[in-house]
Amino acid sequence: MSVLLSNAPVYYALAQAKFNPVAAMAKFSSEIQDRMRMSGFTLFETDETQNINFGDLSQSANAAPVVTTSTIWFFTKPDRSCGYVLGPDFLIFQSTKYERRESFFESLCAGINIVHEIVKLSSLVRVGIRYLNAVLPKEGEEVNTYLNPQVHGIDLGRPWLGGVWESAYKTNSGMLVAKIYKVSHAMLGFPADLLPRSVVVMDKFQTPTPLAHAVIDMDHFSDSPLTPETDLIYKKLVSLHDELTDCFKAIATQHAFSTWS
Repeated sequence: MSVLLSNAPVYYALAQAKFNPVAAMAKFSSEIQDRMRMSGFTLFETDETQNINFGDLSQSANAAPVVTTSTIWFFTKPDRSCGYVLGPDFLIFQSTKYERRESFFESLCAGINIVHEIVKLSSLVRVGIRYLNAVLPKEGEEVNTYLNPQVHGIDLGRPWLGGVWESAYKTNSGMLVAKIYKVSHAMLGFPADLLPRSVVVMDKFQTPTPLAHAVIDMDHFSDSPLTPETDLIYKKLVSLHDELTDCFKAIATQHAFSTWS
């Protein structure tokens, strides 16, 4: 993330825009895929997810659940470093090679522009960004050396296995949720609610053996309606990022920033 670090710890980043459901998205997917292909996102994959709706159980305990299937489309760069994820009511730009916020936000805006030109979106109902930062201590270092005391957790004076610190904040731009996952012996992975597909993690973040590490997970989003104009979307993403950067600085120590610089 940009505090402009030459050795930034971001191993996965996403920027998302949600809009009102488009029931006919499958009809538009071929034209969207062709535009994505011409923009360099040549790998094309699909996936189907099932949703189970049990209805109002208070009305009838014997009501049969309704199962619906949704298609998700993936448009990815050949090296699988970044790409788009399209659903009936969202577009995500995801990257495992995050470098600059400007190009990252421009990529989501470019994707929204393609979808809007083809689908004719009325408005966006949510815009957000999420970063996963890997805290991988060097040999002889402790995980807590990289984290400020407020997020260390409870110290019982015994060997620790791991833990999660979480806090949520109402910001000037929206809602920010920050989490710290700490483990004493495991491979670097992803939170349970985030299982990216189509992109691959960079070699420097692929830990060959289990190790003590932490993940700084920050999610900042706004539910204020927004017209699908790229300049407005970009400005909203920048405002979300600015406050998220303040959160990052409150979590990581000066030693961490010196290591990542």
